[in-house]
Amino acid sequence: MGDLLGIKPIIEVTKEGSIGMAGRARGQKKALAELQKRYMGAEIDENYPVYFLQTDTDAPARALMSALEREGRIFRICCAVGAHIGPNAVGIVYVEKK
Repeated sequence: MGDLLGIKPIIEVTKEGSIGMAGRARGQKKALAELQKRYMGAEIDENYPVYFLQTDTDAPARALMSALEREGRIFRICCAVGAHIGPNAVGIVYVEKK
């Protein structure tokens, strides 16, 4: 049903180390905007690198990097996880300051 409506889940790794749903957006553009908003609102610890994640193509990851005006390494999400989240999935990994 989510595919039919174009709903994209926003997930995060919590402080406790579990994966939780942080929100959802309708469509890829709104999902990327939500990731950008969360990143810009976070206090990033610059002692750690920022990584961008992608499944089958790196275009969404590059678009996110461009929107954030941030360079970083792009990593491909493994096929076992990618099979569950689908094509054109994108993510960003960073460490927040305490």
